[in-house]
Amino acid sequence: MPIAHWDPVRELLSLQERMNRIIDQTLSRSHSEGELSSSGAWSPAVDLYESDKSLILKAELPEVEQSDIELSIDEDRVTLRGQRRLKEEVSEKQFLRMERSYGPFHRTFELPASVDAEKVKAEFKRGVLTVTLPKRASEKGRQIPISG
Repeated sequence: MPIAHWDPVRELLSLQERMNRIIDQTLSRSHSEGELSSSGAWSPAVDLYESDKSLILKAELPEVEQSDIELSIDEDRVTLRGQRRLKEEVSEKQFLRMERSYGPFHRTFELPASVDAEKVKAEFKRGVLTVTLPKRASEKGRQIPISG
């Protein structure tokens, strides 16, 4: 029978790498630029980007029912709430491994004052929520002629 040598330094380095990954993932999600709050049992991945005419927010919500999603806009912020439910055909006791999170989520993002809240549109397709937040016409840049 071969003798296995225990290397405590290698074990500590491996543990430190795993802890660093967990901390990095947690901090990158909870301290995103422009995010006011994130709470709940889990937090969906979100992209927020700007085009010439609007801001677009895309949220990954796999296995979340449309009826379990709530979207609201209030002055200078957009809030996304919802819940991913564990399917009833499988109980927690049956799981050998459970890595995906279930339960409620809540994300709030700051918006520039230029968003026209009356014209916001949302579409939920194939597990992705796409929210289009049009810019106000008066807030768009315009060319100023220079006389001389």
